[in-house]
Order: sequence, then C-alpha cells, then structure tokens
Amino acid sequence: MVWHVKHNRALHEHLFVLRVEILSVPWVDPSNRITLEEVAHNFWRAEARFGFMERPHIPQLLAQSKSLGCAIDIADVTYYVGHETVIRREDGMGLTGWQERLFATMERNALHVSDFFSLPHDQVVEIGRQVAI
Repeated sequence: MVWHVKHNRALHEHLFVLRVEILSVPWVDPSNRITLEEVAHNFWRAEARFGFMERPHIPQLLAQSKSLGCAIDIADVTYYVGHETVIRREDGMGLTGWQERLFATMERNALHVSDFFSLPHDQVVEIGRQVAI
C-alpha cells in the first residue's frame, strides 16, 4: 500500500488489507478462518488462517467477508502481491555453488503466489524486489 501511494500519489477509496497465515495443522475450522476489523471508514484489516493441506482461495474468502459486515465488490478488487527475485550476494558470503543452483531450481519450479491464492490474473499487481543470498 505504501508503494502504491508513493508511486501513484493516490489512495483507493476502499481498502482491505489481508494477512494470510498458513498454520502447521492440516485443516482450519471454517469458523476460525477469518477475523475482520474495520480500522476506519472503508478501511478493513483482516487475518485469514489456512492449514498446510488447504488451498487458499482468496476471492471466496473475500465474498464470505460480506457476512461479517464488509461488502466488497469482488469484480472491482485489485490484488497486490510481492514477488522476490533471488540474486547472488556480491560480498561472496552467500550460498555455495550447489546450494545456489538447488535453491534456484526450487524457486523456478515453485507455484506462483497468484496461483497459490487462486487470484484472477487480470486483477493482480506484482511488486518485485531483489533478495541477495
């Protein structure tokens, strides 16, 4: 959100900030799935919990938030997600060669964050950063 305000010099009229936590249990009871708080008028903060065996579906979760008092137009949602690109450390103190190649292979084959959360691709904005290992 800070990035958006800094670069676009604008803030959306309706904000819904969601933090997703994947727990070390296989399943989470649906009644404990989401907590929702209205921080200010049209500004909501939510926390969602999923078990490690569950596949999070964020648009469905947002649709359920209507029953908690937060009416969101799912068709008008823009999802902001982070994307890290791993680069080599310049000081030479990073991973050894084989570890770096293994990590790069694992990262390349990992499920993309928007697919993991079942986000509609035409509503996703990725904010990237480089991480040196």
